[in-house]
Parts: sequence; structure tokens; C-alpha cells
Amino acid sequence: MVRSGGIPTTMSLALLSFAIGLALGSILLLVRFFLPKPLPWLASAYVEAFRGTPLLVQIFIVYFGVGGIPQGLWNKY
Repeated sequence: MVRSGGIPTTMSLALLSFAIGLALGSILLLVRFFLPKPLPWLASAYVEAFRGTPLLVQIFIVYFGVGGIPQGLWNKY
């Protein structure tokens, strides 16, 4: 039997990702153009770090790196 709900979940996650990306991009744009000197440099470094790495590497970092943090915390106690 096929479970329904896959398309609405996918669409809601896509829209949520779009909204978060738009908000983060807008904030970084404002920081880069309108704030004092050290902050635009940090915003540019953040953007260039994500632009300079392949998407597959970013997926691996999120999956293996960030995904292992909760597991490491729970095994500690």
C-alpha cells in the first residue's frame, strides 16, 4: 500500500528552505553593504565558504558532521 503525504511534505520542506535561504541571503546582503567594516568581511567569508565547496561535500558535512553531534552527546552521558 502506498502512503500519501509525500508530495505535501516535500513541497512544505522546499518552501521552508526557500524562505530560510531568502531571509539569510537578505540579511547577508544588508550586512555586506550597510554595516561597519569587520562584519562585511565575516559575511563575505561565510558566502565564499559555501560557494567554494561542492554541494556533495556540504551534504556529507551536514549528514556525517552535524548528524553525529546529538549521537555523541547522548553517548557521553
